[in-house]
Amino acid sequence: MDNEPNALIADASEMFYSVEDWSPQIELADPSNRNALSTSMLAELRHAIHEAESDSSIGAVVVQGRGPAFSSGHDLKEIILYQQESDNGDGKKKLGELFGLCSEVMTAVATSPLPFIAKVNGVASAAGCQLVASCDLAYASLDSRASFVLPGVNLGFFCSTPAVAVGRSVPSQKHVMEMLLTGEPITPKRAEQIGLINRAVPKDDLDRIVDHVAVTIASKPRSVVSEGKQLFARQMEEPLDIAYDMASYSMVECAQSEEGMHGIASFFSRRNK
Repeated sequence: MDNEPNALIADASEMFYSVEDWSPQIELADPSNRNALSTSMLAELRHAIHEAESDSSIGAVVVQGRGPAFSSGHDLKEIILYQQESDNGDGKKKLGELFGLCSEVMTAVATSPLPFIAKVNGVASAAGCQLVASCDLAYASLDSRASFVLPGVNLGFFCSTPAVAVGRSVPSQKHVMEMLLTGEPITPKRAEQIGLINRAVPKDDLDRIVDHVAVTIASKPRSVVSEGKQLFARQMEEPLDIAYDMASYSMVECAQSEEGMHGIASFFSRRNK
C-alpha cells in the first residue's frame, strides 16, 4: 500500500486527509476559525468517513484538529446568519439542516464499522466535544490549551445534541449534567477521570501513543474488529440474558470463521515453538 499522504477531497479547504500504516488521519484544518464544524466542514467530514469505510485496507481512523483547538463546535457566525433569516422561514430550515447534518455525521462515526480515535490537542467545545464522545477511543494532551466544555447554557442554548453523545460516553449522568448546567470547562485529567476520554498524556507523547493504538488496531482482522464494535453497541442496549444470547451466537460464528480458526491455530503454533 502507498503510505504517502493522499488528498481525499481535491477542493477541500477545511480538512486534510492522509493515510499512513493503514490508518487514515482526518485533520480538521481551519485553525483560523478554531476548526468550527460549519456546514461545509461537516459535509467534508461525512465524505471522509465514507471514503475511509470504502477502502478495505483501512483498519482505524484518527481524527484531530490543526492548531490550538480540536474543534470549537458549531460555527457561531453561521448560526447568527441563519438567525437573521428566521423571519422568512429560511433561517429555521437552514438551522434544522445544519443540526441534522451534524447528527448524521456523529451517528456515522459512532456506528461506523471502523474504530474512530480522537486525538485532542486543544479545546473541544460543544459539538467538538460531541465529536470526541462519538469516537470509540479518545486521547488528549495534558497541554494547558486542551479542555472539554459544553458551554451552550452560557449562550442561551442548552447543548442538547452534544449531550446525546457525551451522555452515552460518560458513565455517570451527574458528571454530564455538571458540564451541561455550569458550562464550565474540564481538564483532560478530569475528562479521563469521568470516562470521557481514555487517557490524558504528556503533550510530547500524544502522537506516539495514538499512532501505536491506531496501528495496533489496524493490524487486526478488519471483519473481526468491525463486527465486534457493532455487536458491542447492540448488546449494550439489551437485557442481560438477550445480550448474552447475542454474544454467544457471535462467538460461535467467530469460532467457525476463517479468521477464528487461523488465529487459534497460529496461537498454538507460536506456543509450541
